[in-house]
Amino acid sequence: MLRSTFIPGLIGAIALASSASGTEEGLPNFPKDDGFPSNAPPGSDNETEIYQRAFGTRPNGAPAKNLTEDDFTSLQIIVFTGIFEVAYFVQLIYNITNNVTGYEIDDPDERSKTIAELTAIQSQEEVHVLQARYLLLQNDRDPIRPCQYITPVSNLKDAIRTIYKATALLLGTLQEIIYRFGFDARELVKPSSAISENEAEQAAFFRQYLGYTPTSTPYLTGATRSMAYSAVQQNYIMPGSCPNSFEIELPIFGVLGIVAFPDMSRKDNQTIQLFVPGHDTNVIDGLSICYAYQQNVPPCESLTDAHVDQGYVYFLANYPTALDTFGLKGLVIGVLVNSTDNVTDVDSLDPYILYGPLLIAEN
Repeated sequence: MLRSTFIPGLIGAIALASSASGTEEGLPNFPKDDGFPSNAPPGSDNETEIYQRAFGTRPNGAPAKNLTEDDFTSLQIIVFTGIFEVAYFVQLIYNITNNVTGYEIDDPDERSKTIAELTAIQSQEEVHVLQARYLLLQNDRDPIRPCQYITPVSNLKDAIRTIYKATALLLGTLQEIIYRFGFDARELVKPSSAISENEAEQAAFFRQYLGYTPTSTPYLTGATRSMAYSAVQQNYIMPGSCPNSFEIELPIFGVLGIVAFPDMSRKDNQTIQLFVPGHDTNVIDGLSICYAYQQNVPPCESLTDAHVDQGYVYFLANYPTALDTFGLKGLVIGVLVNSTDNVTDVDSLDPYILYGPLLIAEN
């Protein structure tokens, strides 16, 4: 569930929920009747159909060789996050197609247009999954298999806003993946850059749908693979439903929530109230909150006024005015760290994160 953004006890209806059906191995299956992604091996009719829906062709260059374990982790994250995105769009399109309450579009032409646009995005995400999955299979790695997915939204606008936040985070994560591929998997730099460009097009579509300018900032916020992995695990996956995501050698951080998002119309420092699970305030002793935004050095702030209420530790932190310079747009990522020494960029935070990421996405 969206634990990074809700107030305990005020969780919205779970309207985007996938159902499990068994694969031949008896594992939870992806919420598509056709058995994606295992049903579309290279050269198959199913693969051709997916590429046709995605308006693309299958890359036919030589496969990358001599990949490292770190490269495999990056490919696993592309598969893991990509399958979540496909699952999200499958259910979202279903809700619109079937006029589920909150997802109605009265104008039939607009409804058909929206379904067609989302279907193209879904198919393009399927392509991303298939290509990364093939590389894992070619190197005798067990491909990451689908989980069961949940998202507590109950209307179309909130659904688009939610997937925009996720897409903005994944765009930041692809910055790290491309950087890592540059060391010893240079054949994957251009394909992964092409994925990032496609995700940016998607983000622009979501922003425009929400009434924002299509582009947010000149430099998009960076993120890390661990942030993306934790965010999907915390926010969108039914606990215990993933067959083999444990094979991804990345940490899952603790959940960091916020009671009310900062007021972006203000141009001064603000105090925000946050929370983490716990029964004693000592769980946040020595921690600070750091904010990754655009390509800047993350500012870090101390935590104050901690108290416990119904299994959560609440506390206050400053939300610095520097984050609102020129009017904040795009994504801010908040994390709790146990050290602020040598903070230079988002990557330098990663070894010290205990809770997060908290996604603050503005227009």
